[in-house]
Amino acid sequence: MAVKPRGRLSLVHVFRAVAVLFILMGHANKVSVLYLDYDWFNLARWDRTGGIDFFFIVSGFMIYYLYHSYLGKPQKAGTFLLKRAVKIYPMHWLFTMAVMAMILVFPQIGDGHETRADVIAGSLLLLPTDPILATTWSLSYVVFFYAAFALLIVSPRLTALLGAVWIGCTLLMETGLLANPQSFLFNFSHLEILAGCLIAYLVLHYRLPYPRTMIVLGVTGFAAVWVNNVNHYVTLHTPYFFCAFAVLIMTGITVLDLQKERKLPKPVTYLGNASYSIFISQLPVLHVCFLLLTKSPLSGWLGSALTIWAAILMAAAGGCAVHALIEKPVTAWLTKKLVSRKTSPVHNPIQPEAKVV
Repeated sequence: MAVKPRGRLSLVHVFRAVAVLFILMGHANKVSVLYLDYDWFNLARWDRTGGIDFFFIVSGFMIYYLYHSYLGKPQKAGTFLLKRAVKIYPMHWLFTMAVMAMILVFPQIGDGHETRADVIAGSLLLLPTDPILATTWSLSYVVFFYAAFALLIVSPRLTALLGAVWIGCTLLMETGLLANPQSFLFNFSHLEILAGCLIAYLVLHYRLPYPRTMIVLGVTGFAAVWVNNVNHYVTLHTPYFFCAFAVLIMTGITVLDLQKERKLPKPVTYLGNASYSIFISQLPVLHVCFLLLTKSPLSGWLGSALTIWAAILMAAAGGCAVHALIEKPVTAWLTKKLVSRKTSPVHNPIQPEAKVV
């Protein structure tokens, strides 16, 4: 039975912020090694905290949930790509250039490749390269997905056929049945984004049972992987497990969201609104935070562990400020100037204050 899309998905909105905060936590520990020579629970050595897996799944979910009505309407493809570009690129360019400026002043925070022309071009375009703004490697997968989804809008059947072959090859490579070239095109991250699309399709077409059980299993699974990463009980390929548990959580919270409207505290909602600004600004802001903390008596008073948490809180607050002062007005202005007024708007149930979705 088809499910009517709800006007606002509050829990999904909040969990997008949770995913970004998990990413922020991992990066804060990596930066702390540089400034404090301290790594909380060896978090900086983990392959990932699970935040990026949730980020990919939420990204795929959002696009399919919001734009599935575009499928089979080729005239909508350009509008879709323009809206996504306006949302993604301006903030990315701003903070990439900010990091380039920081590296010129503090060369020790770079590794020397940032001045190469091919790296600069690839970083600005979000091509699959080693980006100057290190946190944006994941956006290359998101941008690739946008291009693939635009093809799906233009030609659903052909794109679905090609996509099925591509997914099959990627799965065979992941299982070792085909030689894996370790290339961008066949990376597991693409499958995580598509898993988000699958969740959106399922919740739009079926009434799925036991959402709370799925959430409990997903959260428990996440916690188990974290405990294992700390204590090294067994060797795990963590992306598989984080992906599976993130799928359970995402499916459960979406089903609950579709059951009824939920009003959340304004600060929590605002954190969701600011999630992209927190994500894109986190690395340069973290460096500034650690510089301020380590050059003042605060880090001595707080100790290394609390200094990391202070930097995380400061970076999250900085991201919220970036959203209010830069992202929100810039996105609104670019939308007005670049997106045709004749274009019928797409209501965004996940980020209600945004003008571009």
